[in-house]
Amino acid sequence: MELKTENLTYEYESNSATPTRAVDGVSFVIPGGEFLGIVGHTGSGKTTLVQLLDGLLKPSAGTVYLDGEDINAKNYSRKKMRAGIGIVFQYPEYQLFESTILKDVCFGPKNQGLKDEEAEKVAVEALKRVGIKEEQFELSPFELSGGQRRRVAIAGVLAMQPKILILDEPTAGLDPAGREEMLSLMDELNRDGMTIILISHSMEDVAAHASRIMVLDKGKVFLDGAPAEVFAHVEELENIGLAAPEAYYILEEIRKAGLEIETENTVTVEDAVSKIKKSLC
Repeated sequence: MELKTENLTYEYESNSATPTRAVDGVSFVIPGGEFLGIVGHTGSGKTTLVQLLDGLLKPSAGTVYLDGEDINAKNYSRKKMRAGIGIVFQYPEYQLFESTILKDVCFGPKNQGLKDEEAEKVAVEALKRVGIKEEQFELSPFELSGGQRRRVAIAGVLAMQPKILILDEPTAGLDPAGREEMLSLMDELNRDGMTIILISHSMEDVAAHASRIMVLDKGKVFLDGAPAEVFAHVEELENIGLAAPEAYYILEEIRKAGLEIETENTVTVEDAVSKIKKSLC
């Protein structure tokens, strides 16, 4: 399922004398099965863009196409779009409200029109997929750890069987173990064919997991390409308040200390280790 935008624009307070253009003429294509990381400093337009892609905001100008159809067209089915795109906002566990985990995850599928038995089947599959054990299904969401509650919230979105999953800072507030579990889950979903759009402030996360990175600045696409291509523009990134992954800067310090070492195309810790070993041979 392809997601595409053409000249996508959104203005806050558009009727005022000084409207704020949060997204400014953005055009791109996200093919089915891609893992896209979207990064940018605070105020760059990331969250507004996500809300436009999911139909939560209507653009001031431009178009969002889902498999060639305008999601804001008058006759476009909201139900169809919800089956295509799922979104997980920051701290989704705060949206859990049912008395048990299973009931909470069943809510979305039932809202889509599935009968109780069908809704429970997809809910069970989604819970197992995110690593929640069957003996926990009848627990209250509030009996779980923070990381487990987040996985339950994600299961609630997965139970609606979207082809595209958008996650806005999904690792925020998690400890290192919970963070790695969450990123591993996204990798697994992507390997199974789901399109993943990860909104993050962490260059390390997008460098290690995304196959493509889009950098936003002042509502526009500043850079767009494979991680190595994007992080080849370290100076430009620093000029807009961003940075390369930490592995790059570690190698730079080693190089300045006198070791002949290549720093280009360093996007992950594995890259850095490989180059250090190579320089020592």
